[in-house]
Parts: sequence; structure tokens; C-alpha cells
Amino acid sequence: MRRPAWASWLFLLMGMAMLAGAANEWRQTRAMLDSADRVQGEVIDMARSPGSTTYAPHVRFTARSGAEYEFTSSTSSNPPEFSSGDIVEVLYDPASPEDAIINSFMQLWFGALLLGGMGTIFFSIGLFLVTANLRARRRISRLQATGKPVLADYQCVELNTSLVVNGRSPYRLVAQWQNPRTRKIHIFKSENLWFNPEKYVDRQQVSVLVDPKKLARYYMDISFLPETVE
Repeated sequence: MRRPAWASWLFLLMGMAMLAGAANEWRQTRAMLDSADRVQGEVIDMARSPGSTTYAPHVRFTARSGAEYEFTSSTSSNPPEFSSGDIVEVLYDPASPEDAIINSFMQLWFGALLLGGMGTIFFSIGLFLVTANLRARRRISRLQATGKPVLADYQCVELNTSLVVNGRSPYRLVAQWQNPRTRKIHIFKSENLWFNPEKYVDRQQVSVLVDPKKLARYYMDISFLPETVE
């Protein structure tokens, strides 16, 4: 595999899944607000979340049926949003009063906002990477069809440390070519390779397809290198 295209799609799909989860959380909360009974409750304790330093309110309330219930909020924070003894408004479904929730912005919307924020970040990164990959493929196809081939002198293999995936950076070939018309030296670099190709480079020159109108647009032909199989 010469470039981890799967990573860009993974980011995109994870972002879409998180955004879908955020939308579902929002719908459920809206439905709860529209249909829930509302009563007063009291925070009787602040429960520390396991393995964490955040605290969630433990609330006691009496439903309209006269039955008494207690619940611990699924949303915790530090500093705590509430204190023991606080009087809060409780929302509950008469069909399942044990699944009650405190009527506060954080308690109602934190889950949707968290998923929505993370989903937006992952989706944006994935969309950028997918778009960049598609543009790169179109550019390569265009150069393969209309580019001018030049022979560049192979120089070395380098690590592309500007890109890190799972703690690894890809390799790329480096070659240089002197423009016979301008006498300027142009440095060309191959696409990213996720294996060290050094011992497989069996030539002193490599073919590079360039755009005669803009030499910064190029594609190094590395089809002589072996493909990796996972």
C-alpha cells in the first residue's frame, strides 16, 4: 500500500457516525422535553465517577404517582455542576421514571454537543483528506496522459516526517533534474511509500512526468518498485 487512503475514509466515516449519534441524542432529548413530566427533586449526594475526578449528582424525587425514585446523572463534571442539597427540576417519562434527568443545559445537551463537536472535527479532517486524495489521483491521471517525461537523477530515500500515521512516517524517493533551458535544478519527490524502498532502487535515473507550463506539477514514476501485500 503506497498511501493509507483507508485512514481518510476512516476519519470521514467516524465523523459521520458521531454526527448521526449527536442527531439521535438531540432527537431523544427533544422528545423528552416535549413529553416528560416535571417535578422538583433534591441532590442528595455527589457521586464520583469510577477512575475519574468528576462528579455526578445523585437525585431523589417523588413522581406524580407518589412513588419515590433516585437516580444518578450520566453527566459528570469537575468542578461539579451541583451541590448536595440543591433543588433541581427533574424530567421523567411516566412509563419509566427511573430514567429521569435533571433539567439543565449541561445535563440535557452535553452528550449531543460532545458527539457533534467530535464528529465535526473527524468529518472535516476526513473530508479534507479524501478530497486531497481524489485531487492527487486526478492530477496523476492528467500528468500520465499529458505530462512531459524527463529523466531525473536519483538521489536518495528520505522519511517524510511531516506525516505520521500510527507512529510511523512514510518514505519517498528524491531525484533532481536540471532544466536544459533555464539551467535551474528541480527537486522531485515521489508519492509516500509505507515500506523502505532503498534496496529496490536499481537505477540511477527515474522518469518524472512534468507539466511543461508549471514544473511544480509532476509525478514520479515508481512503477518499478514492488507493491506491498498486507
